[in-house]
Amino acid sequence: MTVPFIEENDQTQARREHLEALRTLVGNVYPNKFERSNVSDTPAGEDTITSVVASFRRLEPKLPEGQKPSPDELELANAELNQIRVRVAGRISAPPRVMGKAAFVHLSDGVSRLQIYVRRQDVVGVSNDATSSTKLSLSDTVDGWQLFGLLDHGDFIGVEGYLFVTKTGELSVHVEKLQFLAKALLPMPDKMHGINDPEIRQRQRYADLIAGSLKLERDENDLTPREVFQLRSKVIREIRRFLDERGYIEVETPMLTPLATGAAARPFKTHHNTLDIDLYARIAPELYLKRLVVGGFEKVYELNRNFRNEGISTKHNPEFTMLEFYWAYADVNQMMDLCEELLRSVVQVATGGSTVRYGENEIDFSKAFQRITMKDAIIKFWNYELQQTVGIQVDPRRLEDVSEVKFLADWL
Repeated sequence: MTVPFIEENDQTQARREHLEALRTLVGNVYPNKFERSNVSDTPAGEDTITSVVASFRRLEPKLPEGQKPSPDELELANAELNQIRVRVAGRISAPPRVMGKAAFVHLSDGVSRLQIYVRRQDVVGVSNDATSSTKLSLSDTVDGWQLFGLLDHGDFIGVEGYLFVTKTGELSVHVEKLQFLAKALLPMPDKMHGINDPEIRQRQRYADLIAGSLKLERDENDLTPREVFQLRSKVIREIRRFLDERGYIEVETPMLTPLATGAAARPFKTHHNTLDIDLYARIAPELYLKRLVVGGFEKVYELNRNFRNEGISTKHNPEFTMLEFYWAYADVNQMMDLCEELLRSVVQVATGGSTVRYGENEIDFSKAFQRITMKDAIIKFWNYELQQTVGIQVDPRRLEDVSEVKFLADWL
């Protein structure tokens, strides 16, 4: 049976054949869980590849780049590492290097890589129909080397074994138990350059995340796709913490509304069958938040999705997250003070400093913000832009009249 959206070729066909062979060998090819160890003593209670690398890479011999450890250095490091048993899971991040009856391959958890060593005479395969993957009976095991031979670049596996350092000085796991967890039916992105097509990166974020985790070459000044997600999460978390500590209450207001209000934008429209009325995906939560202020909340905010049925670009998406908040008894200057403080706090938490690079510019959030009226901003910046692009200059006196401003906005 053909899976939708997967273009069949020699590689996908080979992966499907491997999947069917694995189904015969291990039973369930998409098991529900894999119990990980916690030798790195993580707060989450289980080892990730990143936590194992962070905890035990310190035991690797400290050598100049390109130099191999001596036999004495290896013996000293492995005397401690061999006592540490781990159970970790991850994606096969590169095609295995098979050398006769043994192989090396790297596993990735999306952040770090850890090398594993599989030897035919040592490895035992785990049946996915076993009641326990930690206490195995003979009937729960399969040929581990045969299982390994059916794996492809991008598959997820779980391994159990002891740590050691290779002759090149790299921290690794000597695998004793191998469990298949999930098959990648499509070939992985180019590990050298990742995905360069911006359309694919935006529309297939999962593929972009995979490519970012497998990519070997990267610009240190560029964030990986995963780091972008993590940075956004920090920003959102800090916004909530900042407002909560200042007495704001977070609310959720209706997403579907009978009127398209809150901003001047074209709405998305739908129909409610039971009520037999037209509804609109909200443009902004403004009116509902103001009603809450009327109801007695002095400080209220919402950090949620808005929808505007308009153009799409790198600067505007029809569906986007927006922060909107209200503060009773405060004026515009107090709100500007709060916004300035909020931005400084978010930048500090998200980046660890006070400066952010945006394009060719470096913005220092520790300095006081320049404050300027909309009228003065138009005169100072927009006039220059208009003159450069269409040769028009706006007379500042015309901006005193609201009708003139509206005429100018409609004309533009």
